[in-house]
Amino acid sequence: GEHRAGAYEVFGLRIAKDGTLIDSVPIVIKASNTHKGNAVVGWNGSEYLVCWEEELYEGDYYRIMGARVTKDGVVLDPGGIDISRNGKCKSASVASDGKDFFVVWSDSRDNGSTYGVKVTQEGQIENEVKIGDTGGGYIIYGDGKYLVVYGGRNIYAKRVSIQGEIIDSSEIQVCDSIWYPVVAFSGGNYLIAGLTYAWKSVEGIIYSLGSGLDFCTYDVSVMVICKQRRE
Repeated sequence: GEHRAGAYEVFGLRIAKDGTLIDSVPIVIKASNTHKGNAVVGWNGSEYLVCWEEELYEGDYYRIMGARVTKDGVVLDPGGIDISRNGKCKSASVASDGKDFFVVWSDSRDNGSTYGVKVTQEGQIENEVKIGDTGGGYIIYGDGKYLVVYGGRNIYAKRVSIQGEIIDSSEIQVCDSIWYPVVAFSGGNYLIAGLTYAWKSVEGIIYSLGSGLDFCTYDVSVMVICKQRRE
């Protein structure tokens, strides 16, 4: 978010595949007098969904808002979509199955949890679910379902269907050594990475999906991608 002329705005800029800027003037996705920050964006093949934190009350009360933007840069929801419908939310992450979207965030309910909700292609909110008992969620889509990783130090994962329903009744414990997890999908394996606490290093663990609902470790050892001594 940027503070300009008395308003706090969420901006967007489109970049062509050759690296040139399409928009000479930033697209104003949301402008109002409330604080905003930490924007993220997803793409479903025809439209973007931009999500951000927006101040709900003065102080540490933020909700997760969103807006759809067309490939031509037209904002379809200038007033925003109230995605979290709750205060004290932060750190949104968004993914798409090629049609609809699923958004996860850290929520203050239950002493800090990861919640998620399906956002349809039409901008409707469906099927809010509690995913885990800790925050820090990050989501990716692959192989017909979503994978959400979350937690701090103890990292967990759960799979979510495209209908927005939890597939795994129990948490899948990924590891107990990283913070701020992120995940990517190669078409066969997932790479879950994060930061260690003792060192300023990035570490990764490769996981793969087996047949059916089996979820198994592909490479149990942690790969140190880069390391710097903590100051």
